[in-house]
Amino acid sequence: MGDSITSLRLVLKSLSESRPWMIDSDVINLPWRSDSKLPSSHSRSTLQLSFGVMQTDGVVAPHPPITRALRMVIQAVEAAGYETLTWEPPAHRKGAKIHVRETLGWQKD
Repeated sequence: MGDSITSLRLVLKSLSESRPWMIDSDVINLPWRSDSKLPSSHSRSTLQLSFGVMQTDGVVAPHPPITRALRMVIQAVEAAGYETLTWEPPAHRKGAKIHVRETLGWQKD
């Protein structure tokens, strides 16, 4: 998406300002807010950046080089002083059932 925070902000701001909720009713109406609109209790100096890491989806195990790369990234992030959290999203099977039901309008067991 981008190689810096500035470029990510530009991409996300541009997407938000295109008002996608006007075209797709599934998109939440959430206009762009700049840092200046955040409450003072959420200043950058008080926020600790954390990274959620999903090492496997519980269905397909990553190849060994991917597992090794994830370990290396986790070690580098933690060595830089950031927190890493194990992220366990809902089961893929459950998500797939919801997706099929909502997008195709039929129930799959």
